[in-house]
Formats: sequence, C-alpha cells, structure tokens
Amino acid sequence: MLLTIDVGNSDIVTILYDENKEVLNFDRRKTIKKDCSKGYLEYVWAIKKLFNIDKVNYIVSCVVPSIQTSLKNALEKEFMVKGDFIDYQSYPGISKLLNPPQDIGADLVASSVEVIKGYNQPAIIIDMGTATKVIVVDDNTIVGVAIMLGVEKTANAIVSSMPHLPKVDLKFPSNIVGQNTIESIQSGIMISTVAAINGYTKLIEQYFNKKVAKVITGGISTLFIGELEDFTYNANLVNEGLYTIYYNKEF
Repeated sequence: MLLTIDVGNSDIVTILYDENKEVLNFDRRKTIKKDCSKGYLEYVWAIKKLFNIDKVNYIVSCVVPSIQTSLKNALEKEFMVKGDFIDYQSYPGISKLLNPPQDIGADLVASSVEVIKGYNQPAIIIDMGTATKVIVVDDNTIVGVAIMLGVEKTANAIVSSMPHLPKVDLKFPSNIVGQNTIESIQSGIMISTVAAINGYTKLIEQYFNKKVAKVITGGISTLFIGELEDFTYNANLVNEGLYTIYYNKEF
C-alpha cells in the first residue's frame, strides 16, 4: 500500500492505493494553517483510524511551505517511517526549461509526471483549485505554466471589492450574457473561465501546429468539463502522479 497526500492551499486530498494503483480509501479536508503542530498530528491520527492503517509508506506534495515541517514531523512520528516530500528534483529535468526551475510547485510536478506517463504529448493540464493553472508538457518536460485566479476566489473578489453586489452560486446562467445582476456575475465568472481555457487551448495548439492531449483536474473542475472541448477528466491526477513518482524514479 502507498499513502499519497496532496496538500493544496485550500484542501488536503489523501488517497491510499494498493499495489495495482487502485484506490482503497479517500479523504478530502481543509488545509490546516493555524496551530499546525497539533492540527497535523490530529490529521494523521484521523487518517490512521479512517483508513485502518498503522505503518505505511507515504509520499507528499505540499505547496504550503509554512506547514510542511509540522506535517512532516507528524507523519514521521505516527507512521515511524520517513516518507518522500517531492519537489522539482523528484524528476530531474522536468522543469529544466523554467527559470528558475525550483519555482515549480510540487503539485505541478506530480500532475505533469502522470500526464507524461499516461497521455500523448504535447499535452495541456488544467488544474482548477485556489488558482486555475494551465500547464503545458512536451518531450517529458514542463514547457510553461499560466496561472489565473481560481473560480471561487474570483467570485469572492467581486463581492469583496464591490460589496453592493450579491454573492452568487457557481453555476452557469441560462444565457451567455446575463439579463439580471446575478446571471451577469455568473456569466462573467463561469463563461469567461470556459472562454479562457478554450482560448489557451487553441493558442497552444497553434503553437505546436497540432492537436494536443487535454486533461482537467481539481475540485471545481466537474462544473466545467461539460463545457470544454475534448478534455479528459481525472479527479485524482496529483495523487496518481505521486504514486507514479514513488514507483518510477526515471522516465
């Protein structure tokens, strides 16, 4: 068994896999950012009980540097083994085109490795979380990344910057452009996101002068997959990438 932990800015996704990469257990909860030492001990205790595990190998992607030491200490204490915390060096060369290469997030390394191993290249990865990230991979390398404000953050930003406007549900309006305030905000958030993703895809395909593989992941991506062109949905792309990195140290 292998425990994979994807720590994002908003959520922690924890998946226990068997030796055939089948999901045995799954957990999603909010990332702990206060009282981290106690909080991550309690998190590991909860996972041990929920997953019915005691000592297990684990691999972690963490994009919140301030909590990494607390999480690492809790995992080592409770599982009594040292696991892997991945970074840009986990697959040497994957970020060689970036400047500096160490700036790439661990989650982007994991998702890129999974796409490199499992899909045709060149490929586009759309990761929709706190930020919406567009990752382009080709020739076993991350070509580059675009980062946009995430959908939920965009919705909150509209209300916080213009408090006279109402908070809206994240759903598609009946028309491309709204006919009342709520639908107009929904149009601006949801449809502009679709337009941005499809627009980036077309520009990237023009760059390569060919069709590219398209993969989408992230907690909110299920709202958009039906509106996008030719994307494959992979709910657990980062965790699957962690599994792949653990068992495959070379391309």
